[in-house]
Amino acid sequence: MKGMVTHQLLNPTLPGSFSFESVVYAAPGLNYSASSDLDQYLLFEKPTSGYQTRTIDLSDFADLPATPKWPFQASRIPINGILRVPKGCGPFPLVLDTHEEGRLWPMPAISIR
Repeated sequence: MKGMVTHQLLNPTLPGSFSFESVVYAAPGLNYSASSDLDQYLLFEKPTSGYQTRTIDLSDFADLPATPKWPFQASRIPINGILRVPKGCGPFPLVLDTHEEGRLWPMPAISIR
């Protein structure tokens, strides 16, 4: 069977058969509204109950750019995002999509040392 297509994936842009709820996971206590430069980003300030995360220290190998002005330092980078949780009993497929700094393109780079 080598090289034979045994399962064809469906178009991922079409709605699937699973219903789900969307939750925000976020590190609490950050105020992104203080800088209008951040209006271009999709930001997550308030975690859904039960989905509070922590911050991580990237200061040993990363610097934040001078602009925009973020409400945190490289030593306390929040882990924020949206999680789609399927309803009902599993098993469910898993898709993990990550990217830099709140938008897909163009990405202002974090300077990695």
